[in-house]
Amino acid sequence: MKGYAGIAMTHSYKWSTLEETPLVSCIMPTYGRPQLVPESVEMFLSQDYPRKELIIINDCPDQIYNADLPDVRIFNLPKRMSSLGAKRDWGIKKASGSVLAVWDDDDVYLPWRLSYSIEKMQKADSPFYLSDTFWAYWGEDQLHHNSVHPGWPSHGMALYFLQLYLDAGGYPDMTLGEDAVLFDRLLKQLNISDGLPTLPTEAADRVMVMRCKSHYEHTSIGGGSHPADTTPQTIELVPRPIEDALLRRDVERLIQLHRRSASRYAHRVSGTATLAETHLDDLRPAYSKVGHGQLGINGDLGYEGKRVEIGGRRTAHALSAHAPSELHFELDGSYDQFSAEVAINDDVSGPITSADFQVLVDGKLAAIAHNVCPGGLPRRITANVRGARNLTLIARAHRFPMCHTVWVDPQLLARKEQPTSMLDPFGRANISLAETFPPTELCIATVGSVGFESWIDDLFGSIRANGGCDDAQLALFFYGDTTRAEKIAGAYDAWLIPCEQKKPLSGASKSVLYSAGHVLPAQKFICLDADMLVLESLQPLVGAMACQPKGSIFSCREAAWADCLGTAIKTIYGGQSSDIGRLLCGFERNEASNTLVINDGIFAGTVWAIRDLDQIMRSMVEATAWIDEGVFWRAQFVCNLALASLGVGVELAPSFNAQLNCQSVDVDLAHEKPRVTMDGNPVSILHFNGGGRNHHPELRGRYCSTPTQ
Repeated sequence: MKGYAGIAMTHSYKWSTLEETPLVSCIMPTYGRPQLVPESVEMFLSQDYPRKELIIINDCPDQIYNADLPDVRIFNLPKRMSSLGAKRDWGIKKASGSVLAVWDDDDVYLPWRLSYSIEKMQKADSPFYLSDTFWAYWGEDQLHHNSVHPGWPSHGMALYFLQLYLDAGGYPDMTLGEDAVLFDRLLKQLNISDGLPTLPTEAADRVMVMRCKSHYEHTSIGGGSHPADTTPQTIELVPRPIEDALLRRDVERLIQLHRRSASRYAHRVSGTATLAETHLDDLRPAYSKVGHGQLGINGDLGYEGKRVEIGGRRTAHALSAHAPSELHFELDGSYDQFSAEVAINDDVSGPITSADFQVLVDGKLAAIAHNVCPGGLPRRITANVRGARNLTLIARAHRFPMCHTVWVDPQLLARKEQPTSMLDPFGRANISLAETFPPTELCIATVGSVGFESWIDDLFGSIRANGGCDDAQLALFFYGDTTRAEKIAGAYDAWLIPCEQKKPLSGASKSVLYSAGHVLPAQKFICLDADMLVLESLQPLVGAMACQPKGSIFSCREAAWADCLGTAIKTIYGGQSSDIGRLLCGFERNEASNTLVINDGIFAGTVWAIRDLDQIMRSMVEATAWIDEGVFWRAQFVCNLALASLGVGVELAPSFNAQLNCQSVDVDLAHEKPRVTMDGNPVSILHFNGGGRNHHPELRGRYCSTPTQ
């Protein structure tokens, strides 16, 4: 197989003779496959290319398709044609487009099939297109990687100029091998004699899944078990998704992989910052140690002649360092930030291995990505390197075999101006970065808006009265007019962080708390909803943070019971099972079966853990749209999914989040300090959430320090 580069195409078929966006005629012959035709039509309608038509040639006698669908033309022939080649020729005579696309009724065409192919053809100024690779489905849990070769040219992916087809003489009047004969004729017309030209395609961009295992028998391979269904009938053609659940899951995953690959994660920082970038793999490390092979740079895996590939896409910039590994770089103090994505290379699958990534700046821990697993969502990791002289990248293997740890697109960034704000993970607000706060060990943070000031006052007062964390720094992220919020912050010596609202206020607006680790200079965080009261000491939680891995996130189980995330997404968050793959951009593993379904009214962890949580939610590029289309508390499910993907959730006792929307407590006011218990146990934090907002009014207002007006 040859690529197009370097092939002397001495012909007159140039793109300059066509429209910039030519009409593409997709030719779909069919016979006795009424189960597959509606699926194939759905694939056509889902194409993101704007100018297209589908021509369906049905030559099954007494079987009539009817439809009123945009850009779909159906021809029901009274008798069967002499061959498949003749039927393809007949359909092309009805075509209106200047470019033809093969559209076989039993293959799966992904939504970018036409737009990607046309783009490739235009860039190569070629009248013919054929990708070098495609997927194959054999009814198994994993798709197969297949390559085009002379004996099996994979005709189903082909596009070519109508004029080229006419000049070449079209298809032969035969059923098996008509594609190979056509290709020979096309190449002869193009004066190409040294092999079928193909264009390289990365796995994330492949346009077709060959449905080798299906209901119907195939023309050229074994895989289908049923003969053609020639039952006389009139069929109202209604497009529908793929019926095979396993194949449909695989296709949905490929779509999410492609979407994420096309819209790579970028820091959502606003302002006038100008960045100068240096790729770290262009620098020589002062010291390197890898667990296997050699250090791979510039996209080389470092062993077996392989390249770094993540989510089906190769990269020109990567550091491949099989864990356990350590890379040490000497800096000159001129950079501000280090940034990379960390992952296990695509050539590893399943639970065979996992790893932790760490970034040390001048010998001090600056960032972590805990429990990175094969097939999981790549994790963004960033670290402040302002003025730093040393940068160390460490990967620690949980299990050594196949621990192909890679740092993808590692960059050193230098800003001419510092940003004045940053977006939270779901684009709800611009968080002010205007004020510089002094470093602190523990920060207890909440978020509120105008009208919630009395709740915030009560929360802060209860922390000071009962939390046992006198040295903790309080922080308030606040939407809207801060006049009263400033008074409350002043009363408790709390940090006030203004948030500029970008979308309507809702339960999702609390997502600014997920960015606390990027905004505030603390080593540990406890993040609380404003409608909470702290009734007992928080010291046990602070102590727990010192006893668990630094990437751990502490939270309580959701009181609205669900046995796993797969159940919760449907019963609590108004979603469906397929949304998990959508949110994880096709990188889902077994997150749906995770049994720790948390309520994020409280979440706590080290600064590195909070940053890691924030980063993985930012990597879920579909999360914002999914939240906006459903119930307002969906952001909590995204947090759940992030914890499941990270594998870092640590469950706290229910007493740290007694949720009054569906849990009951007993209140005893016969003492100087109210005693609140649930199931006989003292309640540490009481949560007036949802339908519990007006429960136990006798506890409200007891801790306020500022006037109500």
